Amino acid sequence: NKASFQGKYVRTDRFIEQAAFMEWLDANERKNPPLAFAGAWTKRGRGRWFQNILPTITNPANTAMMWLPSSDGTGKPRLFALCEGGQPIEIDPTNLATIGNEDSFFVDKPESFFSAHFSRCLETGEIYNHGYKLKPGPGPKEINLMKLDRHGNLLQQASTVLPFDTFVHDSCLS
Repeated sequence: NKASFQGKYVRTDRFIEQAAFMEWLDANERKNPPLAFAGAWTKRGRGRWFQNILPTITNPANTAMMWLPSSDGTGKPRLFALCEGGQPIEIDPTNLATIGNEDSFFVDKPESFFSAHFSRCLETGEIYNHGYKLKPGPGPKEINLMKLDRHGNLLQQASTVLPFDTFVHDSCLS
């Protein structure tokens, strides 16, 4: 009748870069980090507001987890950290060490981000998700719909233009 818990920051490339920058700051600045380093999706620079206007959003891996069956025949399940921006990041389920970065999940990458709020078909194990397609400049944005097999391999995707700038947060299967 015991409960235990282990928590750890996902060591994304962005997290490692920010940790190195925070070490560089002197003690006074470290107490009040620059605004650009306080947000969830910031990526680069020395904390100046203009340095984070146009970079591609990365996954801070802070929203949801996705379990997948073993892909190498060992029977050991795989665990992925998700967020609204970026691609899944693999985590070791036994010690929570970061295994791969955003480029390591998909063999065939989707044409968009991979939302933290996926749906899984209980009968087939197939995964359905959506992702926002960022395009430079003003104009209509797109949403990408994805279907993956139970192991996380991308099977299909289709995009459609959204009628106005919006952000789709979640979806469901019916």
